[in-house]
Amino acid sequence: MTTKDLHNNIKPVVGIVPTLMSTNSIALGDIIDLQGYESVEFVNQVSSFTDGVYTPVIKESDAANMAGEAEVADADLLGIEVAHTAAGIKKIGYIGKKRYVTCDIASTEVTTGATVTSTVIKGHPAVAPVA
Repeated sequence: MTTKDLHNNIKPVVGIVPTLMSTNSIALGDIIDLQGYESVEFVNQVSSFTDGVYTPVIKESDAANMAGEAEVADADLLGIEVAHTAAGIKKIGYIGKKRYVTCDIASTEVTTGATVTSTVIKGHPAVAPVA
């Protein structure tokens, strides 16, 4: 029998703390260092929704400060950067080769807004179990 152990093989980290977006703006995601991990999943949530469109923008870089960052090519994403037009949770995976990534959330068509948050799940660790 194979052990199905997700618990010891992922590391969740904060991507965006809960942020009220009440204007057209961008919630900047934390820089995520993927050293020691081969995959990452962004789990984005929109809550307290009244109006607006909330679109994730995944960026990558080889620099710790995201110098020279670029938007990730669709070929390096699992899924697409689908906009939230209502409250809910959506996910998008990154399979590119850069060491650092971020997931920003851009809001448009906002009058009163919504709250956005992002949890990042790093997976396929080089060393497990993950603390």
